[in-house]
Amino acid sequence: MATGLHIPPAALNDAAFTLLEQYAQGMITDTTALTKVDVELYVAGIPFIQGEWLDLMEVIVMNGSDGLDSIKAARQLMQATTTLLQDAATWQVVLRWAADDTFSFDDFLTEMADKFKERYRFNDWKAIFDQVFKASRKGTAVEVVRATMAQRGVLDRPGAPDFSPPQLSSSSNKLSL
Repeated sequence: MATGLHIPPAALNDAAFTLLEQYAQGMITDTTALTKVDVELYVAGIPFIQGEWLDLMEVIVMNGSDGLDSIKAARQLMQATTTLLQDAATWQVVLRWAADDTFSFDDFLTEMADKFKERYRFNDWKAIFDQVFKASRKGTAVEVVRATMAQRGVLDRPGAPDFSPPQLSSSSNKLSL
């Protein structure tokens, strides 16, 4: 593995990392990869720091497939040591649940378990779920989720746009378990 290899937290975003893999496989150019990574991270509310991604690309250029393998191994280690409470991808699912009246709590829990497997532990999230249910009575569930994301450092740009469909609101659906 390359010495001093730094995996930025943004590289835990699966969609962004897939673009890095496509770059490594020669499927897209560096410019295309960086542009698309920037968009993916923006949508997820995660800061894009171009230098961090350029550093990863340099590892790939200098070491070929071994470089990508090193990055993947370091990323897996980082995933194993990063809780879901720090993972922006997890919070996007929580935000969607808070915003979407048609996304039931049962469906939400199933998606969390399916997507995050053994990393998802209900008790780690219970207090947050309770806050969302309480806020949904006032119609402020999305705001509560976004504030909690900012408080935990997951949403470094509290003013990042909310890409929830406009017809969805913090909802009454959250009140029924």
